Amino acid sequence: MLKMLTGIAAALVFSTLAAQATPINFSSTLTFSSLSSNKVTLTSSGLNTALNVGDPALVINDFITANIGNGAWSENEAITASFVFTTPTPSGTTTDAGFVLGGQVNGRNSNGTLSITWPSQPVLFNFLDGTILEVALGGIDLNCTGNNCLAGGPYDLSGRFRVLAGPTPGPTTTPVPEPLTLTVFAAGLAGLALARRRKSQV
Repeated sequence: MLKMLTGIAAALVFSTLAAQATPINFSSTLTFSSLSSNKVTLTSSGLNTALNVGDPALVINDFITANIGNGAWSENEAITASFVFTTPTPSGTTTDAGFVLGGQVNGRNSNGTLSITWPSQPVLFNFLDGTILEVALGGIDLNCTGNNCLAGGPYDLSGRFRVLAGPTPGPTTTPVPEPLTLTVFAAGLAGLALARRRKSQV
């Protein structure tokens, strides 16, 4: 009986604390450094959602959109993805470094290639409240044959996000057990006292 009451009290305390976990709201925009050919355009609305510590990673398959212009072009240069967060407030850099390689040639038997990679994945973003966000951007590798075969799109690049740590608790944010939890826990203690009293009377 005592073990059962103690187990129930512990379970209620755990479930109460879990229920009090607050989702972390991320609000950001995302911009990209310009490419010299102006033929490869990357766009994204940024990360705008609520995430919980310990949840599986959130994967957004169309997090970044690549559009390709008409005509001949070539790319072989670095690119930077810059997150600008309004919430939470970052405590350091919130960028990811990538590389764009490829090109397109005009003509009936021409071909096109495009590779976008982010070599150092994942990257960690730190925030002033103690939150740590893991970010991993997906790439693409395209090959085609034909006049302006890459032109248009859109081509999607994924984004994967996982919260490794939440805000550091302050004195006013420490979870307090609810009255029901305290009552059950007190009942467990009372059961323990009763069991000891009966044992001493034997």
